[in-house]
Amino acid sequence: MLKRRASFPRLLAALLVFAFVLAGCSANRFLYNRADTFVRWAIDDYVDLTSEQQKQFDADLEVLLDWHRRDELPLYREFIVSSLDANEAKKRSHEWRMQVLQKLESTTARAREEGTPQD
Repeated sequence: MLKRRASFPRLLAALLVFAFVLAGCSANRFLYNRADTFVRWAIDDYVDLTSEQQKQFDADLEVLLDWHRRDELPLYREFIVSSLDANEAKKRSHEWRMQVLQKLESTTARAREEGTPQD
């Protein structure tokens, strides 16, 4: 009887964790799909744009977010999968850590390059 009670809290905890993970995935998707709105809110806190500047900003932001969704998200997925595989195989050597840092730096560089307005 005690054993049965001990397993119920574990089952409940596992179900709650599972529910939070699912909710987290949905929340991430929700937030990502509304990134344009959040970026606009953040920019509004720092600068006042004329209507012409706002139109240009919106167009540039749309191009940037389209690029990110098309080109960067698949790379993020690949990075996460390879990191999980390395973690399971316990291949977390110094070399692997350096590769992770290089990938993060190249991701930042690509975003900076893509996000810089072209004259």
